[in-house]
Formats: sequence, C-alpha cells, structure tokens
Amino acid sequence: MSERVAEMAIGIHESKKQEGYTVDIQRWYCPNCAELITAYTSSDGSAKARCKKCGVLMTKKSINRRNDVIEIVMPHSHY
Repeated sequence: MSERVAEMAIGIHESKKQEGYTVDIQRWYCPNCAELITAYTSSDGSAKARCKKCGVLMTKKSINRRNDVIEIVMPHSHY
C-alpha cells in the first residue's frame, strides 16, 4: 500500500512540474482563521492558495530567507 502512495505522490509532483510549478511545498497558517495552508511554489517563487475553512485567497512571496509577504483577498461573501 505504501508503494502505491509513493507512486501517486511522485506522479503529482511530476504533473505540477509540467504545469510550471517547482516541487517545493510551502506551508503557513491562515492569518484569518489559523487553518494550515499548503501550496506548491510556482516558477516565479510565489505560492497561491485558498483557505478551505474561511475562503480567503492568499499569495505568498518569499522576499529573502527570513521575510515573506502574504497578500490576502477576502471572498465576495465578506464584502
């Protein structure tokens, strides 16, 4: 069973590479509801994700080794 899971994970990573993403996975907590967010890093170094709990759209960009910028867009239902 674990071999099958490993094959699936490799397949997902390979498909993301072909779509212009790197294999780097970024994780952070949603500043709105504290849900754990996981996203693939794109070729320009940014990662986009939508929180499953509150619906906030976030774009995370690494400035340097210690500083990241997270752009937050609230869903339309919260306007």
